[in-house]
Amino acid sequence: MREAREIIIKSLKATGITDKNIFFSRNVLPSSFPCAMVVLDEEAGIDKTGSRYLNQEYAFNVFLIISAEKSTDPDVEVYDLKESFRAHYLNHTKYDFSKVFYYDARAESSRKIKVAKISVVLR
Repeated sequence: MREAREIIIKSLKATGITDKNIFFSRNVLPSSFPCAMVVLDEEAGIDKTGSRYLNQEYAFNVFLIISAEKSTDPDVEVYDLKESFRAHYLNHTKYDFSKVFYYDARAESSRKIKVAKISVVLR
């Protein structure tokens, strides 16, 4: 699991998101942007033998977050951040994202943010 998460972290850092802006809990309120949240969502056994699984797949949700407060086009800004992350992630894994969800939200009930939620599965 740690190796799989490390691939995501390396890709985020190559995108330009700093260590202090990468979080591992949905309960953290980011103070500066862009930032990312990497949350383990699911683990599934693969390569079944008679009594156990030989390997596991790990599903993570990666939330890329930008401030929409002063942005003239937050859709383009979060899309560009996602594309940069995608390029670095593909370089490390050779697997693409199957789906990306975009939505508007508020941080601390006041600051407007734009979020790209990406589901990734790693072995």
